Amino acid sequence: MPKNSHLHVVLETDFLLMLKKEAKERSISVSELCRIKLQKTLQLDRIEFIVKKILEKNEGKNKI
Repeated sequence: MPKNSHLHVVLETDFLLMLKKEAKERSISVSELCRIKLQKTLQLDRIEFIVKKILEKNEGKNKI
């Protein structure tokens, strides 16, 4: 997928240093590491949303 959007964020220095260290250990750029972390977070958000919907449906069935 083409990379055609820019995101500008302000980070604490300690957090940026941690990202740089992790990126260096993985031999990838900080930008690529951030893309990976954002993608994982989005996947976890989707999973949490689905689990929450399932739990809400089960709670509704147990009240009957």
